[in-house]
Amino acid sequence: MDWSYAISGGALAVSAASLVVAGASYRHTVRKAREQQRAALHAEQLEARQGPSDEFDWRITNEGPAIARQVEIWIKSTYSHTAGQSLGPPLQAGESREVTISAAHGLTRSGAPMALRARWSDGTGERDEELLPIRS
Repeated sequence: MDWSYAISGGALAVSAASLVVAGASYRHTVRKAREQQRAALHAEQLEARQGPSDEFDWRITNEGPAIARQVEIWIKSTYSHTAGQSLGPPLQAGESREVTISAAHGLTRSGAPMALRARWSDGTGERDEELLPIRS
């Protein structure tokens, strides 16, 4: 029996396994780097007031780790939405801001489910997500 073929085959298998491990390690590193470029917004509903137009108070927190730029929030239901409201300057990681959004009764009292949505940009590009279902 010629052992050189067996040894070469074994070396080839070890090399292939090394490439698979290196590829997985690279993907993990890239994924971690992208996570560090993301801003994660969190919303807390503070109060809801009824009036000529209903008002909702929110605390928006950037849980980081990246800066959230051009943050805009709005209330959306199945059929309608409010105009977007800017949070002003970029929201640093760990920073919170309180904001009030007014919404017409046609939106808030229609019985359709509502949610607070946000749009912002971070190191990964522009994001648009539902932050929190609304209780009125």
